[in-house]
Amino acid sequence: MRKILIFIILFSFCIGSQLVASPAEDLLKIIDFSTSMKTLDIILERGQIDSFTKEMYLILDGTVASRELLSKDGEQFLGEIELVQGEWSGLEEVKIYRCIVIFSGDQFSGLIPARRARRRSENEIKLNSHVLLIGKLQGTRTLTDGSTVPVIEGFLIREML
Repeated sequence: MRKILIFIILFSFCIGSQLVASPAEDLLKIIDFSTSMKTLDIILERGQIDSFTKEMYLILDGTVASRELLSKDGEQFLGEIELVQGEWSGLEEVKIYRCIVIFSGDQFSGLIPARRARRRSENEIKLNSHVLLIGKLQGTRTLTDGSTVPVIEGFLIREML
């Protein structure tokens, strides 16, 4: 809980001076604390994802299932991770929630390595690590298995220990 609070405070400083002089109520106007990966999955299943507001920041957590570097050497950093979360439904079934998170910009370089290295970069996000991120819904993507998942533009990400 303490890490989440610190993360939210750091994010507040990153989004600009508009929050410095604003009361806490203004924070609720730009960050949607009620939306989770499960909520996004339900909205997607109901076909309401296009009506979901894309201006609000989302705070999501999950496990990094895959990561891919999309940019080539010399290009601006572009990478994506697949974030997953699950919950038991009864005693024998697990419901999995997934989304794709895209990170664009040189501030994210090192987040996803081009190849396996002996030494990990300081900000590399490991596979199977639990992360907390802040992003905005950008749309959806149909995966090779035929499923459709939300696509999030990532702004901040931190590995939770």
